Amino acid sequence: MKGFKFRYESILDLIDKKESNVKNKLRESYNVLHREKHKLNTLVIKDDQYTKIIKEKTSSGCKLMTLRNIQSYRKDLNNNIVLQNNVIFNKEKEIDSIRNELLKISKEKKIMEKLKEKNLEEFKMELKKVEERSIDQLVTYKNSLIHR
Repeated sequence: MKGFKFRYESILDLIDKKESNVKNKLRESYNVLHREKHKLNTLVIKDDQYTKIIKEKTSSGCKLMTLRNIQSYRKDLNNNIVLQNNVIFNKEKEIDSIRNELLKISKEKKIMEKLKEKNLEEFKMELKKVEERSIDQLVTYKNSLIHR
């Protein structure tokens, strides 16, 4: 509305920027989480493949050293899977933290927007009062001219 100036507009702008930064941070965290889950999936698939290889080698017969090497590699894969699960867990905790931060910022923004709306309504009411006073003055002036 023309002539209306919200005195906390700069704070509202800062909250908007803060909100968009946190949204970007959340988006990036989700992308990282997706990549980490993809890594975990790849490790699990490799583990399944090497489990099948061990079954094939034991049924067809092979050297014990070969089986030990494959089993050692699988053990390393399982350790990596556990580590990857920890990475995913930590990333999910980080995402929850970012979501809570975003929720807090959104609440602040809503409060400021409601305050702005309230101030706008007060401005409109004041403008209406000024308009009514000018109309009253105009009517009074015209009446005084008629009665002279």
